[in-house]
Amino acid sequence: MHLGKGKIYFLLAVAAVYLGWQNLSRTAHETVVLHIPPAVRSQDTYVHLWVAEDAQNIWIRAESPRRLWLEYLRDTPVVELRRHDGTSRYRAIPDDTRRARAHVDSMFRAKYGIADELRGLIRRQTVPIRLVRL
Repeated sequence: MHLGKGKIYFLLAVAAVYLGWQNLSRTAHETVVLHIPPAVRSQDTYVHLWVAEDAQNIWIRAESPRRLWLEYLRDTPVVELRRHDGTSRYRAIPDDTRRARAHVDSMFRAKYGIADELRGLIRRQTVPIRLVRL
C-alpha cells in the first residue's frame, strides 16, 4: 500500500492533534483515576477523569451517556477514587438532570479553563456523577 504525501501529512497532523490533546487533558490541573470493581464482568475498570468540588460534594462526569464505564458504574456504584492525597471509597450517584449538568459543567469550566472549553466542542451531553464518601 502506497500513501501519497498528502495522506502522510494528514496522518501526521491527526497524530499531532491527538498527542497534543492527550497532553492538554492530563496536565490541566488535576486528573484522577476512578476504579470500578467488577460486578458482572470479569475485570476491573480504571478511568482517568477530571474532578471538581463544591462545598458539599466531589463531582466527576462522563463525557457522554454512552460511555461504557458509566454502565459499569451503574452496576457497581461503590468505587475508589485516586487523587493526589490518596485513595478513598465513594458511592457514585449519577445526576443526569439539567440543573446538575449546568452546575458541574460550570465548575469544570472554572477549574480547567480553555482545556474544558475545547472539550466542550466535542462533548454532546455530559452526565454529572456525585461522589459520596463511604
